[in-house]
This record gives sequence, structure tokens and C-alpha cells, in this order.
Amino acid sequence: MSPYKIKIDSSNLSASILFTVGMVFSLLTYLIILLVGMPQQMGLSVRYGLFPVIFAIILFYPVFRLSGWIGTFTSLSLTLILFALPLSGLWTSGTTEYFVIGGLLPWSDASNYYHDARLLLEGNTFSLWGSNQRPLFSGVLAVFLGLTQQNLQIALAIIVLITAISGFLLVREIQRSHGTMAGLIVLIILFLFYRPYIGLTTTENLGLALGAIGLAVVWQGTGQKHINTILLGIFLLTLALNARAGAFFVLPMLILWGSLVFRGQSRISRHFLVGGIMAVIMGFLSNLIVLKIAGHPDGVPNSNFSYTLYGLAVGGKGWQQIYTDHPGVSEASEIYRLAFEVIHTNPSYFITGLLQAFHAYLNPLYGAFGFIGGSHIQGVDLLVRFGVYVLSFWGLLRCYCQWQDSYNSLVFTATLGILLSVPFLADGGVRVYAATIPFSSVLVVLGVVPIITSVTNLIKKAGILIFLPPSQKILKFPLVFGIALASLTILGPILTKIISKPPQFVQSACSTGQETRYVRITPGSSITVISDPFEPAYNLTWLPSMYLIDFKASLRSGPSDLVQELDREITANLSQFTSITIMNLIDLEKRSIWERYIWLIANSRVMPQEPGIVKLCGHFIKSLKYGFFYADSIQKVSE
Repeated sequence: MSPYKIKIDSSNLSASILFTVGMVFSLLTYLIILLVGMPQQMGLSVRYGLFPVIFAIILFYPVFRLSGWIGTFTSLSLTLILFALPLSGLWTSGTTEYFVIGGLLPWSDASNYYHDARLLLEGNTFSLWGSNQRPLFSGVLAVFLGLTQQNLQIALAIIVLITAISGFLLVREIQRSHGTMAGLIVLIILFLFYRPYIGLTTTENLGLALGAIGLAVVWQGTGQKHINTILLGIFLLTLALNARAGAFFVLPMLILWGSLVFRGQSRISRHFLVGGIMAVIMGFLSNLIVLKIAGHPDGVPNSNFSYTLYGLAVGGKGWQQIYTDHPGVSEASEIYRLAFEVIHTNPSYFITGLLQAFHAYLNPLYGAFGFIGGSHIQGVDLLVRFGVYVLSFWGLLRCYCQWQDSYNSLVFTATLGILLSVPFLADGGVRVYAATIPFSSVLVVLGVVPIITSVTNLIKKAGILIFLPPSQKILKFPLVFGIALASLTILGPILTKIISKPPQFVQSACSTGQETRYVRITPGSSITVISDPFEPAYNLTWLPSMYLIDFKASLRSGPSDLVQELDREITANLSQFTSITIMNLIDLEKRSIWERYIWLIANSRVMPQEPGIVKLCGHFIKSLKYGFFYADSIQKVSE
């Protein structure tokens, strides 16, 4: 018999088994919602409605107050269901929105990020446009596309899953410190903000995911008085603001906050000051490294800020004003020079721009909480937003008056950082607050704390659990998840660039009079529009297939010029064929970046059954603005 004995901790083994079973159950629940699908109207009501979401959150309350593994994973499952429903609604309806066509195909900025991800996978760098914008999201999208044979639907499902988990972990931290109802209020605000971007290839996905998990880590470190944990959270928030540019002044304000709160007997905490500065520098440096390795050689991160500053300098006329005043100017340095020149010569214009920015941010119609709506009753939506504003102002006042509480001082300081950033974000809409909307949601909670406290005291007397008890195992989740997400964001694009090689295929010309294009056909990345059935039916659409009647209906909410062209072209082609396939592709040959973007329209019968590189023979529809390519024949040339 061996003298060495292996001792197995049965409690740790049981916990590991419970964790595995619980996580598998939660993920299966999410997967089933997307694979089996829910009734179309249910998904759409959660995507666009207000009362169904509020009702769902109320139903969550009994489950979220459960503790232990059962409480954690049942709560996680409900959260994943909530976030899956809008995606299911999008896919079962084929709805067209500004950034998506037919519920799937990216459009406008979303299309550019999608193209950049595919360029990286084909051994190229990001485009100059993407490098000058925000390359981190395109890099993460490239990772998920690369892992799924460039299946857009699966990649989108993974992105939504990650954002949902990030939000859930923040909710649990708030619940642990301020109670179940407080956590659920944060959940509903985060969800209402995020749902318009569910299913879209836009940077708000990664910005919110990193922002939520970043605040969760900061919140946990604040409660534990653990400086290094907070510094990790600040690093995550820096990545969030690089993924989706927004309220950057939050970062120096957080450093100032920590330097004062953790100063002890000193004037400031040098540990926090130096560590905070290093965390922010590392965040920006990480973004720069990704850009230098995977980005365009001439790319400058966040260079579009010069356009915003000029619009602010001339009186808040918007970032596009530079095109009107100086049509030939495109260099960021020159735009900055013009902006500072206007500020110096006409400072009143700049002040006007500042005032307009704050007016827009504080306007209940479309301001900071303009995303809250969906009741289909204008007065109700406005009343709810106004109430949220009132709670926010009250929360800010309470945070100031109760500065000695670390949580209150944290939220107060971060809110000041957001307010300082408002003038530079005026024409970006609520999208620009994706990384910091978690702070705004917590501010609302702190405004309603007196009400929650009163109710909580009553319920606690009845012996019902409200606050989650601390658990060291559960407390590790935000740290582990945050580090994993940061690693994915930084290392994922770099490794993808290193291992991706330019595609190899044999080229040959098409018949005389036809143009030749080489593209990669991938699963889960197309829409097939089918001629309408002879008899009416319900639930006709299930992506990737849509009946023409549904496709036409979905176009009503899309960009007007694109709607007219798609409607005309698809209708004309369906008079010849029973089904038409539409794809958003990139040309694999070396061309100027804008010439590489292709909207393919083809008879579904000529589409290959297996993914791979194909040769398109056909012609561009010259009369159309968007470069639709009609393929007469499609031949596979490589895997």
C-alpha cells in the first residue's frame, strides 16, 4: 500500500459538481430559447415593450432572493432568458432596424465592424475606418466568428450571453450590499438600455459587458476595502471606454476618489493614486497594442473625437458640421486646430455648445434615460423617465450628504465624471454611455434606497431573506469573469491576427460581360427570402428563412433609401425564382476598402450547400446606391 494518501475534500467536490450542473442548466436554458424559439410576439414585446419587462422583473423577485447555488443559478437562468427573448424575437420576426436588415444582416456602422472582423480572419488588418474608431469590438467579434466557422448567429448569441452574465454579476453585487429589490432595479435599467443592441454587431455590446463587470469588481473591492480589486475594476472600465468611447472623465474621478477614500492618515493614498494611473495607462496601452498589431498602419484610436470637438466649438452643431464648414479637411490634427481656433476667437459658441449638451442630457424626452420606454403611451414613458431623473437627482444628493459611505462617494464621484464628459458626447445619443450606464443605474438605486429600506425592514421582520449572505466562492466570480473577458478582449484579436492567413484559391475569369468576385460563404450569415405561400399562415419567419410578406413588412422600419432599393430588387427577383438569398460579404481580392463590401443577391438554388470560398459571376446593379451584386452563377473554389 502506498504511504501517500489522496485526500478528497467532499465539500469542495460537491460544490464543484453543483457549480457544473448549475452552469450547464443555465446555458442550456439560454440555448433552448434560441434554438426552439419562443412565440414571436413574446420576444418582440420584451424587445420593444415596457410593461412586459417590468412584469417579468417583478416575477424574478422571489427567485433572486434565494441564496446558495440554487439561488445563483436559477437567478442566472432567468436573466439569460430575459436577454435571450429580444434576440429570439429579432430572429423569429426578421425585423429591420437601423443597424440590422431582416433581423440578422449588419447595416451602417454595424456592417463596418462586421467587415473588419472578417477582414482580420482573412489575414488582413482592420480597415482605416475601424482602426480610427474602436477596434476592440471587431477583434472580439473576429474571435467568435473564427470559433464558429464565421457563423454570425452563433457569434451574436455568444456576445449577448457574455453581456448578460456581466450584468448578472453586477446585479448580484448590488443585491449583496443593498438588497434584492436594488439589484433588480439595476437589472431592469441595464436591460432596457441594452435591448436595442441585442443581435447587432455594434460596440455597445462589449462596452456594456466590460463596464458592468468592471463596476461589479470595483463594487466588490469597495465593500472589502481591497485596493487591488478596485484597481482591476478600473482597468476593466478603461477597456470598456476604449471598446465603446464615452464618459472618459469617469476614470480620473475614480482615481481621485480612491486616493481620498483610502488615504488613511495621509493626505492621499499613494498606492491607489499610482495604481489607478497605471491601471488606466494599461487599459489604453492594451487598446493601442491591439491596434498596432491588428489595425491599419495609419490608424489612430478614437480620432473621430476631433469631429465632435469641432461641432461643440461652433455651437453644438454636431460632429458632421466639419463637412459643411470645411469640406476638404479630413486630418484629425487639422480639425483639432480649427476647433481650438474657433474656441479662441468665438468662445461664446463653445459655451452655447456646452449648454446645449447639458440640455440634451437632462431632457426626459431623449436624454440620459431616453431608452426607457415602450409603453406605447407617450405620457407614461415620459412620466417613468421623469421619475427616474428625480430618483437620480435624489440619489446624487444623498451620496453627497452621506459621503462617508464608500459606496455613496464612489457613485457620486463617478457621476461627476459622467457629467464632466457630457459636453463631449452631446451628439452621440445614449449609445455613448454604454460603458458607464451601470453607474447611472446604481445612482437610481441609491435614490430609492429609503423606500427599499423601509420595505426591507418590514419583510425582514417576517423572516424572509432579502440580502444575500457573503460567500467566498461566489465572490470570486466577478474577478475570474472580469480577468477572462479582459484577456479575451486583448489577446483574442492579437492571436487571431497571428494565426489568420490570406486565403488561397485558384482564380479564373467569368464569361464575357460578367464581373468576377471571390467571397467566403458561411453558415448562419444569410437571409433567404421565399415567395409568399398560397394560403396565409402564422409565424412564417424563422431565420435564415423569411417569406416575402414578412420581409417587406420588416423594411418599413429601416433606412428609407435602402428600403426602397431592397424592396424593388427582391420583389423583381422573386418574380423569376421561388427564393432569393441575401448576404453581406467582403471581396477577398485586394481592392480599395469600400469596393470590397458586397451585398449579394442570388437565386437560392445556386447557393452552395457547404461553407467555403466561392467565385461569383454576375453584375453589380449600377442603378442602386449600395452596390448590390446579382450572381448568375456561384462556384466553390476552396474551403
